[in-house]
Amino acid sequence: GVAGRRVVVSEVFAKEEEHAAKGLADVFADTRPFSAHTTMADALFAGLPAVTLPGPAQPSRVGASLVLAAGHAGFVARSEEEYEEAVVRLVQRARPPRRLRR
Repeated sequence: GVAGRRVVVSEVFAKEEEHAAKGLADVFADTRPFSAHTTMADALFAGLPAVTLPGPAQPSRVGASLVLAAGHAGFVARSEEEYEEAVVRLVQRARPPRRLRR
């Protein structure tokens, strides 16, 4: 698991503060059933690894499209178990891959 103190749910920030905050995170865990759109694009642009689990509807597949376009197919899960394992694996790394941007 992940220590509760490492999970951060944030308020709304000014755009500059939001980008800076994303640079401090270990992973962007996409939401279901509606995937992140611009927020995930911003996270990927900041070099933050993003894990997603696409669903059957178009809005739930946007995150997967963004992650694939960024060249990180390994972060598109095929099951809830795989999603959870990927998020936990990234968080537990001693030195998370903070700069994944191509």
